[in-house]
Amino acid sequence: MRSNFDFLAQYWPDMAQIGAVAEAYLYFDPNACVFKLGLLAECIVGQMLQFERMPASAELTFADRIKMLRREDLLPKNVDDILFAIRKARNDAVHTGSSDLARAKTLLRMAYNLSAWFMEVYGDWNFTAPEFVMPECNSIDDYAEQLAAKEKHISELLEQINQIKTAASDMAPEERFRKAQAASETMELSEAENQYLIREQVRLESTVIPVVNYVLHQNRIPVVQMLAIVNNSDNPLENIEIRIHSTPELCLPYTKYIDFVPANSTFDVKDIRLVLNAEYLAGLTEKIRGLLHISLVVEGNTLFSEVAEITALAFDEWHGYAYYPELLASFVTPNHPEIIKINAEASKLLESWTGNPSLDGYQSKDPKRVLTQAAAVYGALQKQNIVYAVPPASFEQIGQRVRLCDAVMQQKMGTCLDLTLFYASCLEAMGLHPLLILKTGHIFIGVWLEELTFPETVQDDA
Repeated sequence: MRSNFDFLAQYWPDMAQIGAVAEAYLYFDPNACVFKLGLLAECIVGQMLQFERMPASAELTFADRIKMLRREDLLPKNVDDILFAIRKARNDAVHTGSSDLARAKTLLRMAYNLSAWFMEVYGDWNFTAPEFVMPECNSIDDYAEQLAAKEKHISELLEQINQIKTAASDMAPEERFRKAQAASETMELSEAENQYLIREQVRLESTVIPVVNYVLHQNRIPVVQMLAIVNNSDNPLENIEIRIHSTPELCLPYTKYIDFVPANSTFDVKDIRLVLNAEYLAGLTEKIRGLLHISLVVEGNTLFSEVAEITALAFDEWHGYAYYPELLASFVTPNHPEIIKINAEASKLLESWTGNPSLDGYQSKDPKRVLTQAAAVYGALQKQNIVYAVPPASFEQIGQRVRLCDAVMQQKMGTCLDLTLFYASCLEAMGLHPLLILKTGHIFIGVWLEELTFPETVQDDA
């Protein structure tokens, strides 16, 4: 059976299959249809970033990737509007299950127009899109059989994805920009699509840190890093209220009032002081998933609402270097009572080695003295007979559970991360400047032999 997305198979068989699966879901599960359309749009954005040689880390959300393309002026307005509509519809489908057949049909045709534009700009400049045909409603038996085969094929194709070479691959970026604009101007949207996009003319765009914990609160790192009111309508907005709350109560309810946003403009919201719930986060012993609800309200009417997924980590869990790597230093605790015991033992070793038990930091101005103090701490830690052990269970792909000083001393075990942080705490307690040195799969300690530090908290220039 022919799919409207068959033309993508020339270069992107995985996308063609995703589009075909979306069509197969249309009548029997509109919500799943919309979810697949969101996946198709995300694949298109990913391919665009590859073509434009714009590296995007795995941690970036779909919305963030769209913003990257928009900042480079690579998205004509109607294409940007379609991407936003499909992305938000998928988000709604996941969190509220609100997609009906009429909405799914409109979004299906919208995704077809997006795919045709993408093929014309990034596939073959001589491409002419075939006429869109709304899929027919097959029997439930045909539906189940087709779906199982298509889903299996998608999983196989996604494993084989690599850099795609198309007829338009070697076109200069300036030429591609002009082609993108021209192709978007000839895009023919149905009345239902136009009306759908008109309803989405007022929206909030946000960038939210997807992983939070107690450390984030203590360092006053903003959870909502960017918030903008986009008013693409011809009418100004007045007396606007932005509301944010979470489930469960990971943050305190937040409200901000904006007096006026002109028509056809974007208003950047400054100073978003969303406060994390410190008491709740400090009591977390395991990772949990939550939702951040963001809405735009005018005179009691909700003009826009969206839900963002957010993960809260246990109080002793580190985010990982993908999000604020400098927060790892928060787990260096020089004032912990266990540190005093280790440094007292280090002082005894210093006295036996040098005749001077003083933990005098950099006061001597002698790098050898600094090195001897660091060695004494190492000797004191050796005496504890701490063994290497895998990290405690945290069920988190990004970051790692941290054994704090008391846990290391009680259990007499730790990972390279645990022991590096323990060692750094001892060095810092005696007035030295330690370094946490990370590499793939490992971390170890360094120390300045002179009273110096890097000007930046994070240094990535080896």
